[in-house]
Amino acid sequence: MKQQAKEEAKAERLLQKKLSSKVTIKRIERSKRKHVIAIQGLEVFEIDLKKLSKTFASRFATGASVTKSVEGKDEIIIQGDVGDEVEEYVTELLEEKGLNEIKVEQVEEKSKKKKQQGVVVPPQ
Repeated sequence: MKQQAKEEAKAERLLQKKLSSKVTIKRIERSKRKHVIAIQGLEVFEIDLKKLSKTFASRFATGASVTKSVEGKDEIIIQGDVGDEVEEYVTELLEEKGLNEIKVEQVEEKSKKKKQQGVVVPPQ
């Protein structure tokens, strides 16, 4: 009896953790007009990130891989500016699992370029 109550409490905690988490789709600017998309927060939903990255690679005809983020969590990196399509696909994927209340948000991250302050030497 006590064991069953513990399992139910654990399942409830997992469900609350899933509902309180959010998926972040970050658009990161590389050089010139190149961009990559980083997706974080999917590991909570028991989704195989390797399979999902392969799906993204074939669906968007681009490179995709699973890497560790700065915080040490897994994230999917997709080459190219496909943020809107990725957001749509991830939303569909979560709805199939019955998780309609999960927030999927897009964030823009600009690269910090150092402006060179050159010394102008007048011609002689």
